[in-house]
Amino acid sequence: MFDIVATNAASAKPRPVYWLSSLGPYHFSGLYPYTLDTGLVRRFEGREVSADSLDTSAFFNAITGHAGKSDTVARAIPGFRQPFAYGNAANCYVDPTSASMLGNLRQRMITLAVTLADEGQIGRALQVAETVCREMPFSTMEGKVYSIDYLLLSERTELARVFLAAADSLHRPQLKETARQLLADETARLGEWRRFYNSLTAGQKNVMSPRPRIEQSQLYAPIDLWIRAGFPLKELLSIPQIKGLDLKRERTYFERNRILRLMLHATRVPMPEAEEMRLYRQFRDLGGRASDLAAYPELTASPFAGLIPE
Repeated sequence: MFDIVATNAASAKPRPVYWLSSLGPYHFSGLYPYTLDTGLVRRFEGREVSADSLDTSAFFNAITGHAGKSDTVARAIPGFRQPFAYGNAANCYVDPTSASMLGNLRQRMITLAVTLADEGQIGRALQVAETVCREMPFSTMEGKVYSIDYLLLSERTELARVFLAAADSLHRPQLKETARQLLADETARLGEWRRFYNSLTAGQKNVMSPRPRIEQSQLYAPIDLWIRAGFPLKELLSIPQIKGLDLKRERTYFERNRILRLMLHATRVPMPEAEEMRLYRQFRDLGGRASDLAAYPELTASPFAGLIPE
């Protein structure tokens, strides 16, 4: 990668340098902090940028074809065309290989929608969310829990966040029903994963793919957003897959796992020491133990690991 950057810099006509966003930080030979996420690719910036930054404008323009005259970076890409062709996975069979590739695109677009909403660009966020639901629907490709820099996110739950934000900001209450259905479906789906995971023996859990453990760990995510949105709790508890669920216990389990993931996230995306220390204390107060950190050398090596009891 250093050779690519150096050769390009020394050429008579240097060009933008990109790598696929699906590559992990360890693939970048130390250059990761100098690349900016633009959605489907990371762009070499030549200066250090925040590890979790996302160029929402470039990504939005790429998937909508809204590249204006001022979008010189996008237009400088060799072979640039607009609009970008994506999705078209509604009401058809999608083979596993295509589903994997489209699934990655769907997750990237969901991340874009959430980031746009956080930036206050609600109209654009809604446009991306509706495109995801139309072009890559869950009826064709199953929903999943995915990770970004150790943080676990469920696709339907994150989409529901966008629809709820749009319902309030754009005064379109009908979008709340879309969010409600997404959360109900995700609660049922993750409830099935919980049932399956609980049916496994300890030996089976140790040799199985981590997916069942990861999926079931996020069961409270749609439940939490459901409650925050003010949807009827009675309706939620009537979902067969979570019958008898102890919500208080589930919330503690979810929060402890969420804090653990934030601690891991801090090893990749640095934060102020005071904030990182607060995470370790929260993890301890939620019942976290040193044994929970044993599988993560980056956490056991932390100067704050001593805050966690044996």
